[in-house]
Amino acid sequence: MLYNYIKNAFRNIIRHKIQTTICVLGLTTGVLCFSVCSYYGRAMFRGDSCFSTYNRMAGLFTHYEGIPDGGNGIYKYHQAAGSVIDQFLELGFPEVEYVARYNTSTSANIELEISDTLSNEYRVRLFEGSRDFFKVYPPKVIEGTVFSFSERLDAALVTRSFVARLGLDNHSIVGKQLMVNSFRYMKFDQPKFCIIVGVIEDYPLWTNLQREIDVITRNDKASGDISLLMFPEVNVESINKRLQGKIFGGGDLREQTLEVQLYSDMRVRNPTAMYLSFIGFLVLFAGLINFLSFTVSSFLNRSKEISLRKILGATSKNLFGLLFTELCLLTLISFLLTVSLTESLISYILSILPYKVQADFSLDIKELMFHQGQYFICIIIICLLVALVNVWRIKNKKNVMVWIRNGNRHKLRNILLGVQLFICVAFLLATVGAILQSDYIKTQYNPYLTLKEQKQILFMSFENEHKLYDHADEIIHYIKNTNWVEKIAFYSADYTEYQSANGTTDLQLKGVSPEYFSIMNYPIELPLENKPYCYINHSLKDQLEKDSLLSGFRVKNKYYSVTGLINYKERNSYLTEVAFIPFWEKSPRTIYIKVKPEIDSEEIADSLTNYIKSFLPAGSYYEVTTLEKHNESLELVLLKILFLICVIVCLMITVLGIYSAITLDTQRRQKEVAIRKINGAVIKDIYLLFAKLYIRLFVIVSCLCVILGLAVCIKLSESFEMFNYKNPLFWIYALAIATFIIILTIASRIYLTSRQNPAETIKSE
Repeated sequence: MLYNYIKNAFRNIIRHKIQTTICVLGLTTGVLCFSVCSYYGRAMFRGDSCFSTYNRMAGLFTHYEGIPDGGNGIYKYHQAAGSVIDQFLELGFPEVEYVARYNTSTSANIELEISDTLSNEYRVRLFEGSRDFFKVYPPKVIEGTVFSFSERLDAALVTRSFVARLGLDNHSIVGKQLMVNSFRYMKFDQPKFCIIVGVIEDYPLWTNLQREIDVITRNDKASGDISLLMFPEVNVESINKRLQGKIFGGGDLREQTLEVQLYSDMRVRNPTAMYLSFIGFLVLFAGLINFLSFTVSSFLNRSKEISLRKILGATSKNLFGLLFTELCLLTLISFLLTVSLTESLISYILSILPYKVQADFSLDIKELMFHQGQYFICIIIICLLVALVNVWRIKNKKNVMVWIRNGNRHKLRNILLGVQLFICVAFLLATVGAILQSDYIKTQYNPYLTLKEQKQILFMSFENEHKLYDHADEIIHYIKNTNWVEKIAFYSADYTEYQSANGTTDLQLKGVSPEYFSIMNYPIELPLENKPYCYINHSLKDQLEKDSLLSGFRVKNKYYSVTGLINYKERNSYLTEVAFIPFWEKSPRTIYIKVKPEIDSEEIADSLTNYIKSFLPAGSYYEVTTLEKHNESLELVLLKILFLICVIVCLMITVLGIYSAITLDTQRRQKEVAIRKINGAVIKDIYLLFAKLYIRLFVIVSCLCVILGLAVCIKLSESFEMFNYKNPLFWIYALAIATFIIILTIASRIYLTSRQNPAETIKSE
């Protein structure tokens, strides 16, 4: 029996190739998008629960004196660090079995012994853990042992992915010497020598360890974070009672109280991840609508086949088996395609994203595939329910016909198609809005430069790269001697404070070379007198007015007179008060390069990036960018990428849905179209016959999307500076794109129907 079901299902799938392709593509793209969007929410919620010690893991959290917690325990998410950890451990707690002190991974430069005569320098993600770290976070050991890590101060472990990246999968590196020369941002007085004692499997992403790890070295004084492993059946409240009334910190640290909490009691859903999951669910919902409505409609349209089967003795059970088998086969095909695309396409998309996005949003492909398997099991359950409902409709055909005669034909299908259109248009508006908002933010950071001018200015920074800082003079000399430079400016920022009658006030002091003002098109003239002066932004102007120091201020026994006002907004600091002091520093931290107008700045940026990388160890990331790219907000970059992918997927799903709906309508009404043509109907009449429903749906959906989008923009404008969303061109532009694509889809399918020979159609009927 099952063999016959599968054979018939395959026959129908092959016979209706276009419909099968539409169903599979819609479901595949929907699940792919939803699985990626929901992955981060599930991974964040999972946290450290992947470790066998999870139920006994606890964290140490701070509450700063004088700062309320907002009534909902927000302070618990500030983990204790620094000397506060030492103060806590000095008290001694018998309830704690092991203590893991660690510094989360940071970029470091190491030299690794490849052979007796060869060693190479690499840039790695270095993680430091105390003696008992692996007792709290047990790893899966591939080679060597973690026991030596507890016994040797010079022990180090490396992860499987790091070994694979070096191309040493088939070689043992246990026992090799590893030398940590420096962090990316800081030199060491003396290098740290380590011996590799083992290779471990990579830790899962999105745990308390936060980032990917290449190398783990021992550091018993690590003070970045702390995790406690409690003895079984221990209640942390006994520890918290001992901590009550005790004040930690002091000296340079703010006074604070401490509290111990089990990680299992702190699992919460990340709101941002939940929004991301909801966005992915909308895409999946659109794909499911397409998949289920089309497969079920095509099955019900096979009225002759169903009638013949019933005449030959087919029962409702047989019809259910036939429909459910078809749905399962299509789901299986979609699952295999989804897994294939996950292995290839997702990895490729992640590789072409900006490096910051890759670092903050890396994912585990195997874990993602496991999630996808779970989603497809849920889809099969939905298919089971849908098959049962539709077999019931066939069994109770008389009742269904009464329902249809009352004007309900295709009402559900049209509603679901309207939902698809709504999701598609909403994503389209969101995508256009994110692009316009991104361009608006860029112009706010550099108000005197157009986006085109920003693209001709290169931005490169030596910040947090001590190796580049050491070679700054050589790099600057190289740039100055190229033929594509029009102007070059230097920039260095520092936090300081100025003296006023009320004490001292913090501000940012930005030292710049005189060419900086020219490159940024600031409308100012530099004074001729040789005395300390500065230009200030509006935030500092307001602060100086409060302190009655508008003419100037004193910093470190040096008086700076205020020469002019600049429209500048700080983007990377909590301090928005900024003063610009013209100067030229021999080794600046940042360089701005204005490229000649006839030169392609993107090509120059790539060439300069390759030159800069020659000063860095293998595996280092560095990028010279245009000022336009540098001014992009990471959050808006993510939104643009997310919405762009979603709108492409939704447009494809919606186009396929509309195409499939029109295909079914035209196939069912072929005889009617033929009779109308015989009676004098022209192509225009055929277009109106089929297109008016979809045009009506699109108009209703567009109105709803505009109203909803306007409400969202008004709400967001209360908290953020927004682009000019009141400009009707924004709405017209977005809707015009959707209109063109949908009309093209409708027109192309109806045109094929209208060109059919009516005599041949009636003859075939």
